[in-house]
Amino acid sequence: MKKVNIYAGNHLVGHVIGDTFFKSVQSSRHFLHKPPSIAFDIASLRQAEQAGAVQVQVYDKDTGRVYRAALDTIWRYGTPFNRSHGEQVRLDLPLWEARLS
Repeated sequence: MKKVNIYAGNHLVGHVIGDTFFKSVQSSRHFLHKPPSIAFDIASLRQAEQAGAVQVQVYDKDTGRVYRAALDTIWRYGTPFNRSHGEQVRLDLPLWEARLS
């Protein structure tokens, strides 16, 4: 299967393989704490969609947990915001399917 790299600006943030956008992060540094959620650069999600992604999988390097959600869920229930890092959208942790890898 073809692998498509996904960027936020010039920074590689993950890749799409098949119908899934894969991203690895450290929750201690990259998850939002108030409210507990996972955020994405909006442009990176749009790139992932254009590459064929319909779901997102986030691997937390700190805990070994894998979080999965449909892109449609992120667009429908996510909250747009901008905290000086560009336009982003966050999805609260209870809306993710989580399991240990």
